[in-house]
This record gives sequence, structure tokens and C-alpha cells, in this order.
Amino acid sequence: MIDSAPSQYLYFDGDDVGAAIELRLLEEDVPGAHLVSTRVSDGIEGLAAELRQSFGAEIIFAAGDEVLAVTNSLVDPILVQRFRAKFERVTGRTVSCGIGTSAADATRQLHLAKLHGKNQTRRGGNDA
Repeated sequence: MIDSAPSQYLYFDGDDVGAAIELRLLEEDVPGAHLVSTRVSDGIEGLAAELRQSFGAEIIFAAGDEVLAVTNSLVDPILVQRFRAKFERVTGRTVSCGIGTSAADATRQLHLAKLHGKNQTRRGGNDA
């Protein structure tokens, strides 16, 4: 990674994806559940690619409806918003994001984004 800024962790998690799939299954709509799953998988792959390309990020994991990445590049909040909007266009689902100086901080910020209504980015800055 490029040593131009302190490490920043970005943790994205799709909003209500599990509930969307579960509802379709309960309604016997297996093809609909498959479609949600496929779209979310495509959205996660695209999000990981955008993070690599735009921030030179290392992808720690990209699985299910989540991506955790780390970068030493400056994280532009406008780009993060564009990534979130693109995910929504691809999947039909919103995504929340936590940004922090450690994986724990990013996880905490993601949790706060979810508790504050989802579909948003929260940025931390310390582990306090």
C-alpha cells in the first residue's frame, strides 16, 4: 500500500439483505431469493473492485453482503457515496459504511450507521 496517509478501514454491509431473502423464501419465491442473492453478490464484487481501483485498497474480505478493506490513501467521502449509490443501483438494496482507523473502529462506525437508520456512512477516527 501507498504510505501517504494513516491506514483507514472501510466496512460496508448491505442493509436488510438477509430479511429480503428470507421474506422471498417464506413466500415460496425461490427465484426471487436467488435474484436478490445474485444482485448482491455482483454489487459486493463491484464495490471491492472500486475500492481497489480508487483507493488502492487491500480487500480483507468480500463475502455475503459485506466488504472490509484497508487503505493508506485518503478516503474521499464523495467517492464513498458514489460507491454506495452504485451498489443500490446494481442490487436494489442500500448499503451502510463505517470508516475508522482500525478494524474495530470501522466496525463500531458501521454499527452506529445501522443504529442511526442505515443507508449512510459514519466516520470515526480513534479507538477510544
